[in-house]
Order: sequence, then structure tokens, then C-alpha cells
Amino acid sequence: MYNLDTEEKLQEIVEELRDRFGNPPEEVEFLYEVVRIKLIAEKIGFRRVRISEHALEAEFPPESDTQYYESEDFQHLMTTLSRGSGTKGGLRQEGTTLSFYAAIATSVEPTTLLSESLQILTKLLHSRDSLRVSVTAEK
Repeated sequence: MYNLDTEEKLQEIVEELRDRFGNPPEEVEFLYEVVRIKLIAEKIGFRRVRISEHALEAEFPPESDTQYYESEDFQHLMTTLSRGSGTKGGLRQEGTTLSFYAAIATSVEPTTLLSESLQILTKLLHSRDSLRVSVTAEK
């Protein structure tokens, strides 16, 4: 499942497993959410995501990845973050590692943590992509 590269492929697997085995246990649903988070994080360009009781933290690629940092997607993402993406988050740099962080629920329930993390990343991706579309339309 971790080798999937689109939400559509994940959905096909989810439906196939549901057809064969019925509704999955909660732990399997958690796995689906983790894979969704991974897919969205990769689309944004994050290389690693950590979810704790209080925050979502997503690492950008190393600073040596100039192709990423010079890309329009990265520029649109920075614009999105500077405008306030509604994600209750911001940027943090520790040493040479740049990360996006966002506060999440005070609940330690895995369902809530995963759901809120997915919502934050989805909102960030959509905001970035909306900006990309509006800039392209202006050209």
C-alpha cells in the first residue's frame, strides 16, 4: 500500500478489500488514512510527516534540492502560507531542516489526529493549487 501513488489506486484497493472481507477493523481504517496523508504530503513536496498529540509537522526536502525550492509549486506554497492558509500553522527551521507545523486537536484519539492532519494537508494542497490556477490564468 505504501507504494501507491494516487488516491484513486488507494480507493480501488479499499473497495476491493471491502468487497472481499467486509468492513475493515479500525486499525485498517487508520492505515488507509496514513496512506492518504502520505499521498497528499508527497504532492505538496514534503519528505516526512510526523503527527503527535498536539501537532502535525511535515519536513521539506533538504536544502540541496534546488529543483524543488526553485519550482513554482514551492513558490505558490510559500505564498499560500504567508497569506494564512487557515491551517493554524507556520514554518520552522531547525539547523538546515525546514518544516511546516500546524496545531491539531487536543484529543489523543488516533482517529481525530489522523483526520485533522489529513484536513490540514488537504487544505494546504488545495490552497496552493488554487493559487497556481489563478496565477496561470493571469498570464
